[in-house]
Amino acid sequence: MRASRSRGWLLDIEGVLCDSMDTPHPLPGARGFLREAEERGSPVALLSNISRLSHRQVLRGLRAAGFRLRPRQVTTAGLAAASYLRARGHRRVYAISEGGLARDLEAAGLQVVRGPPADAVAVGAHRGLTGGHLTTALGLLHREAPLVLCGGSATFRGTYRGRTGVFPGEGSIAAALRHATGAPIDQVGKPDPRIYRMALQRVGLRPAWTVMVGDGAADILGAHRAHMAGAIYIGRRAPPGVHPDRVFPTTQALFRWYRASRL
Repeated sequence: MRASRSRGWLLDIEGVLCDSMDTPHPLPGARGFLREAEERGSPVALLSNISRLSHRQVLRGLRAAGFRLRPRQVTTAGLAAASYLRARGHRRVYAISEGGLARDLEAAGLQVVRGPPADAVAVGAHRGLTGGHLTTALGLLHREAPLVLCGGSATFRGTYRGRTGVFPGEGSIAAALRHATGAPIDQVGKPDPRIYRMALQRVGLRPAWTVMVGDGAADILGAHRAHMAGAIYIGRRAPPGVHPDRVFPTTQALFRWYRASRL
């Protein structure tokens, strides 16, 4: 990692701070890491591919788990997608979502519609997905509405209606729609460097000052594409083709290293 007089942190949420935002219990070392960074005056921002929950829901859940955070410190794919769609003039949006993405879109002043006409199809994770949702999206895509992927996860761990396990993510839903229609996917989420820059700008950080911490390949690849100061992987070993600067098996191990370091 490159040395810098100013050191900031960009952290993934699920897998780094908590196991799942469905039941956001802090992982060992997570709150300690944020406290240590705060005591050192090192800015911290959080970045997640979550769009099934709204930005407000994610912030509320993290605060309830004991993390002291300001709204600008948290950037989600849903929040970023709402900004992206609004900037491109897509006012009427058909959203595949459990509700969180729709709330982010509405908070940005966009109209969430149930069917045509629509300016865009926005896809988030939806564990209650039906054939009706897909059929409506297919019809809109055949009318040349753009397909916007809000996040990028192929799968994710969570708890839904009493069942805990691995669920299809928004990336898998968007891939199915692309396969059916040939529509290109416009992704707003990791590893696209634009969402990294947005998260950093919201707290006044620059990529060259900031280290990314994540538990997925997308976290590390995006950090490299955004030209960040470094990238740390949380897990037993980094995936093939992914080259973080450091690997720690757990957030607790990262916290112990950080507490003993001079960063």
